[in-house]
Amino acid sequence: AVPDDIDFEFNPVGNTTEEKRADLIMKTTGSILQAFTGGILSPKAAAEELRKAGAQYGIFQALTDERIARMDDSTGAEFDELGMEPPEPEAPEAPAAAGEVI
Repeated sequence: AVPDDIDFEFNPVGNTTEEKRADLIMKTTGSILQAFTGGILSPKAAAEELRKAGAQYGIFQALTDERIARMDDSTGAEFDELGMEPPEPEAPEAPAAAGEVI
């Protein structure tokens, strides 16, 4: 049995200073907003990302499921605007000829 007079005190593993926390929030939010303004994220996707980040930092609590559900889910970014080529559609496979072993 452990004696009653033994006391343990643990130091927290990772304390984030308010300055570091504010910096992390600004960087996270900035990255999401940059993707949104660049047309890569839709308003809905950006709000979902902000809400996820907000849960970690205790911010963006006004972004409720109901509010996000009403948001536009289109990005407005076309592949050429992003400097990308659209994916080529896959050609259907030709049917095997009679008697051909696949």
